[in-house]
Amino acid sequence: MTRYVILRDDGLSDVIAGQMFASYDEAYTLLERYNADFCCSDERESYRIEAECLAPYQQTYTATRRP
Repeated sequence: MTRYVILRDDGLSDVIAGQMFASYDEAYTLLERYNADFCCSDERESYRIEAECLAPYQQTYTATRRP
């Protein structure tokens, strides 16, 4: 299962950075709305969307040898 997280390019956190989404499109839509509020402004922060891969549940078994 892959989730997507929004990160700020400068490494800081804010209300947007750190939010998790089930799809890339959901994250993109949020950033698109954010950027629309700052049309043609240099004051907006730069963000990126990165995939966070989650390993499926894995069970570990320990085998012991019996004589």
